[in-house]
Amino acid sequence: MERKVTLIYATSTGNSEVVADAIIAGLQRDTKTIRISKQRAEVTTTDDLMNADILVFVCGSWNTGNVEGQLNPYMFELLRSEEHMSELQSRFGISYAV
Repeated sequence: MERKVTLIYATSTGNSEVVADAIIAGLQRDTKTIRISKQRAEVTTTDDLMNADILVFVCGSWNTGNVEGQLNPYMFELLRSEEHMSELQSRFGISYAV
């Protein structure tokens, strides 16, 4: 049975996209039973979350002099959005902080 994996990333410098591409390459090499899509956090919709069997989140974090490990603002908004909250709570997800 083919599973749909949606990899959602947020990046400011491009480093998180490099990690996202490496994760996709590894998954595609190791299994033929998944279909993977990749997209930026700022364009992700509730339908994107609903249509995935597995969600993978990749996001950088940084210290802004005040809060250690602050997320990229687009990823923060996606994960905190009330619109998406019920779908995120009902899905299996994996997160990578870069």
